[in-house]
Amino acid sequence: SEFEEERRLKGFREEGKLALEDARECLQEGNVDDARTALKKSRRLMEEGRCVEEFQDELTRMELLVAERIESKDWRRRSAACLQEAEERLDKALRSEVTLRKRLLEESVELSIKCKVMMEHVQEVDMKRRLEELTVRIEEAVDRTDKILQLEGDLDEAKVHLEKGNMEIAANFLSRAEQVGRESGLEHRRE
Repeated sequence: SEFEEERRLKGFREEGKLALEDARECLQEGNVDDARTALKKSRRLMEEGRCVEEFQDELTRMELLVAERIESKDWRRRSAACLQEAEERLDKALRSEVTLRKRLLEESVELSIKCKVMMEHVQEVDMKRRLEELTVRIEEAVDRTDKILQLEGDLDEAKVHLEKGNMEIAANFLSRAEQVGRESGLEHRRE
């Protein structure tokens, strides 16, 4: 009976060590979920085999590593979702009329900042590159939209002053609109 108990404990110990090895292999392959499952199995088997203390350091180290990888995976997933939302918002903004575009671009800027904060927890180079490209596209779109709004505002002011007969003021607004159009490469109408 004592021999049977010793054999039973030894079996649990061996199975626990095998499960720990499985966890290590899963982690090396990047399969975090299976690693977590194997670690739980290993700990349970080692508890049955009354040998947890012997492997406590390695179990704890592996559990912390798995938890870290799971957290990183979660940050990566959340960052990817945020990045995609910001890209979609930018695309929608660029297809919208100018006044709506301004608001949508501001939302895109806020989302890109949120993405940047999330990405501090992510090591994925491709996502960081996409975020940098998105940030540049947003900044360019914001600048271009501001120029369009300024150009349209100057043209509207020129039109108002033309109707009132204030030719000199109208000419100043037209001149400014022309300069904005030239500097930003925007086509504008001459009235």
